[in-house]
Amino acid sequence: MQENIIKAQRRLRDEIDPNNLIFPEEGEYENIRLAYNRMHDRRPMAIIQTLDVETLRAVLKIRRELGLNLAVRGRGHHIGGFSTIDNGILIDFSPFRGVKYNWASDLAIIQPGACLQDIDRQLEVHKRCIPAGTVSDTGITGLTLGGGIGWLVGSAGLTCDYLHSVRILLEDGELIEVNDKSHPELMSVCRGGGMGGFGLILELRFHTLPLKKITAGSIFFSQKDCVNVLNKLSKSHSKKQYSTVSMAPVLRKIYTGVELSVDLCSFGDDLSELNRLQSIIGGDWSNVKEVAYTDWQSNFDSDFLPPMRGYWKSVHFGSILPNSLVLKEICDKAPSSRCAVMIEFYNQRILQSKAINSCYPLRSSIVGVLVSARWEELSHDNLFISWVKQSANKLAIYGTVGEYSNYSSANETHLIKGYSIDKIKRFYELGQRYDPQQVFAHGHRSRIYRGECLNC
Repeated sequence: MQENIIKAQRRLRDEIDPNNLIFPEEGEYENIRLAYNRMHDRRPMAIIQTLDVETLRAVLKIRRELGLNLAVRGRGHHIGGFSTIDNGILIDFSPFRGVKYNWASDLAIIQPGACLQDIDRQLEVHKRCIPAGTVSDTGITGLTLGGGIGWLVGSAGLTCDYLHSVRILLEDGELIEVNDKSHPELMSVCRGGGMGGFGLILELRFHTLPLKKITAGSIFFSQKDCVNVLNKLSKSHSKKQYSTVSMAPVLRKIYTGVELSVDLCSFGDDLSELNRLQSIIGGDWSNVKEVAYTDWQSNFDSDFLPPMRGYWKSVHFGSILPNSLVLKEICDKAPSSRCAVMIEFYNQRILQSKAINSCYPLRSSIVGVLVSARWEELSHDNLFISWVKQSANKLAIYGTVGEYSNYSSANETHLIKGYSIDKIKRFYELGQRYDPQQVFAHGHRSRIYRGECLNC
């Protein structure tokens, strides 16, 4: 292995523009190599930063001939650390954040390193938007491949539902345009399949929406009220699923106990659902007001700033939890205030109406619970990871429809089980066709080849 690494570094120096290369001995390497989740402290043998097709073909050829592993980074936010690698080649697209809007086609043309703030700011000028995420530094490529839950999910669906086409460079050097007419099965996986891109994604194109009025804010409740409020929210959503409001209540442990923040976002001029919610849960609504979409998209950024270590697990349900007390009990046992239990409510009709040519597996979900922990010290890993795992296991007894791949670490046992056998077979067959050497199966797709699903 070491001999091949030395050969690869020599060939990269000989064949690739030095402006596109970063090696371990260079000063900028240490900062650039780091993944968002500091649990994944890996050291690539070389980092490549380019969108030039011929250069990338040359890199893939060197990788192939010397048998090296490869990782690809858009923004690198995935909690599983799939965007970094030890002793392999890292192709880093994070510097490439261009966003253009084409009025004639109503398409946003986006480079693979773009994050949500790049897209939101550019489209806001044109009074357009794409439903995407909740943290503005999240990368669009990984978000889309995994689905894309965001502040407009309740009213407009997922990020992947608006994907028009993708430009992909395959491992063998072939450049393909992927859309619903050309390579439609591969397109279905790019729309939320959660199995990666099967190649180097060089460009994404999205349909956009008119940017309507955004009314958003947070309503806070103390420990004594949080369970009652969550039960009221759940009952209300079960009775009539919200279709203009997206809700993501969050439980956090603070020094006085557990605090509930009901974070919500209404899309459009119709505020009747907000009024309905206010009458049901009460509380202080003074900071629920009209805001710029870009401001609300970045409102929670400070909660997710690096450098931190992190571990998440998600559990999705096809029906409302019978009692929210279990959520408070989980939060009571959290090791620190950097732990959270977030409850996301979905409109099943909207999710299912946008299921055309998409492998996103959770369209029957009415509620998803994310148990997350962030911390700084390596010595605390077991404490925080154990809390997340035990909490998710406690929730799983209520019956789940799966896990969200963008919230799932590399070793999640229930993720693959959330896919139908037909989808698993499709992933396998597409891998054989487009990525037979499994070069781009660094993420969850690698588990299919390890036999982690029954009957596939």
